[in-house]
Amino acid sequence: MQFGNTVVAENYEKETTYLVNLKPEISFYSTSNNKHDNYVVLTEAELQEALELGIVDYSEPNYNVELHSGNWNFKNIECDFAWKLGCYGNGVKIAVIDSGLQDFEEIKDNIIQGKNYLDETKGTEDNVGHGTFVTGIIASNSYGISHKSKIIPLKCFDKNTDTYIDDIIPAIYDAVDIYKCDVINMSFGITSNSQKLEKVVTYALTNNVIVVASVGNQGCETLYYPAAYEGVIGVGSINNNSEVSTFSQYNTSVDVVAPGEALESLRIDEYMKLVKSFPVTIALLI
Repeated sequence: MQFGNTVVAENYEKETTYLVNLKPEISFYSTSNNKHDNYVVLTEAELQEALELGIVDYSEPNYNVELHSGNWNFKNIECDFAWKLGCYGNGVKIAVIDSGLQDFEEIKDNIIQGKNYLDETKGTEDNVGHGTFVTGIIASNSYGISHKSKIIPLKCFDKNTDTYIDDIIPAIYDAVDIYKCDVINMSFGITSNSQKLEKVVTYALTNNVIVVASVGNQGCETLYYPAAYEGVIGVGSINNNSEVSTFSQYNTSVDVVAPGEALESLRIDEYMKLVKSFPVTIALLI
């Protein structure tokens, strides 16, 4: 694509990129992954040129996003009560936007093929362990609280356990539009209030999708997004004494708390027990 005579680089350096919303009369897309938003990802120099051309509606940094890491206690959240009512997550589709999913025999019947947003030529295999651990808590036979739900792994994180907003945005849109999910689970957050992230989260909510997010693991009052957006169910962590975990955020974004320390779940290689919160308990309510 071009601004005047300048070609916009496709292989940009993510450390210095910006999400640039173009003015309504400007469009580079006839068919595009950005069908909901007329935006491009530009370097600082490219952004300056776009500003000079007068085609920018608004821009913001392409924020770096970090995963929030966290069963010891089905009894604590009264799984037996829900199960006796037949609440196993039957027929519920849950998008897990995370590091992907490793193949496990005990969960294979729960999985709907998802997508890798970091590299569309590759699958959703998990080389971190976080997404597999989270998915195990949701839906595995041994550790899952909703073990009849269907999981769609949407891989947006890799070995560095961080990513950028422009990887998250299409995953949320696809969870709504393509996969028709009932729930979106996001165990990550940023401290910056991104307009682009809020817009896509609002889109999911207005389409009657339950959006669940971790409130953060810094043990302070700082707000993390998307948990802090209105309508999102923000989940904090408690320990096995039902006390709020020392690392769990305490602020207005916390809607519920759930077991989040020393949990057991599916693990790849030597992936250890986690002591961070995973916002997955809400799937029991479906």
